[in-house]
Amino acid sequence: MSDYLGINIETTDKSRWRLEVDHGKQTWHYLESNDEIKNWPQTACDRYWLGLSYDKINDNQKEYSSPKTSLEVAYNGYKFFKQLQTVDAVAIPSIGKFWLAMLNIYDWKGVNPSPLHPARVWGPIRATHLSMSYLYGRKIAEKMSPLIEQLRLELFVQPYDKIDWSAAKNNVCEADIYFHRSPILVVTNTFANICLGNDPENHESMIKALEFLEDSQIKNNPTYMKQCWRESSKGFWSFSTREQGWAANDCTAEALKAILLLQGKLDYTPPLINQKRIHSAIDNLIKKQHTNGGFSRYENIRGYCWMELINPSELLENTLIEHTYVECTSSVMTALRIFSKFDLVDHYVDDIE
Repeated sequence: MSDYLGINIETTDKSRWRLEVDHGKQTWHYLESNDEIKNWPQTACDRYWLGLSYDKINDNQKEYSSPKTSLEVAYNGYKFFKQLQTVDAVAIPSIGKFWLAMLNIYDWKGVNPSPLHPARVWGPIRATHLSMSYLYGRKIAEKMSPLIEQLRLELFVQPYDKIDWSAAKNNVCEADIYFHRSPILVVTNTFANICLGNDPENHESMIKALEFLEDSQIKNNPTYMKQCWRESSKGFWSFSTREQGWAANDCTAEALKAILLLQGKLDYTPPLINQKRIHSAIDNLIKKQHTNGGFSRYENIRGYCWMELINPSELLENTLIEHTYVECTSSVMTALRIFSKFDLVDHYVDDIE
């Protein structure tokens, strides 16, 4: 019982709550049975957010020593806060993914290939990409050992065999991103993966990628769409999770390209996304074209450029109204081009041309 404002309120057993993090979506679960509690131990992160004692999370954890210096205080603090870390080695930059894959601590399915022939790139980069391309092609990896098993446990929040490695390819912690990848690279990697898709070793990962795309398409329009001045999002893909629900033009275009190639070029992938759903996305994208011929990020442009003169933010520029962008426009136009080769219905001819 809890006494709140003089009222006795029944409370739940905090030791039974568990936090699940799934592609950015956070969900709390209340475990009813003792078997569930045994199979899903409470983590330091769970206990911290629940306001429970976190001096000792499990029997394997060493007690904190009583600090005698400021450095020891900092050390104890670091030991505690690293237990709350939810961004694990899955989201390291591409070069880190590559090194860990060679050590057999990261699955090669989560590493993107080099997009260019080494002969076409700058000398120092060429020297690196030559060796990396060879190692990637051979999938060189250290033999399994107790040390590697221990590192897999330490470096990842999820169990190693439960990680979606296909989704991990382009998953990089925002703090580590100095230069955002061009959409062209995403397309190049898609084509490269289609070439690799004919290798039986990659069949499972290709199907999982298609399943992820199918699951991520937004199925419904926003609640209170008219009251909140939102535009239709059904049939689009979002910048974040499906539940986030903000339809993104370039994300939708990139998803469409991947789906068309996965379902149209590989004979073993199931037709998870039917023609009606693809057409819904195409219809929506065509409607998003601005009068200047370009495409914006999310919605149609509703305001005027002069409105940016009264932007109240000191940190962000050109964010008060929508604008058209080369990146978004190129993503949509290439998606429409690929669509026209696979499934061109008569009434789309004029719109696409």
